[in-house]
Amino acid sequence: MTKIDAKWNKITVDHGPLENLDMPAVKMVFVLADPAMLEGLSEGAQINFVADRVNGKLTITELVQ
Repeated sequence: MTKIDAKWNKITVDHGPLENLDMPAVKMVFVLADPAMLEGLSEGAQINFVADRVNGKLTITELVQ
């Protein structure tokens, strides 16, 4: 994760391929499904996540430990 935007509930992630979204490895911004997901996150941290399209927006729906 390279950037946190708490005001808009978004994070920027440099991720590998996301097969469920038919997306190659890129760096992009995702909305978080729940603002509480921001708790404990810090820029530069490695995260594992599940993403999907929610109401047309690429959204991280789950952070996986």
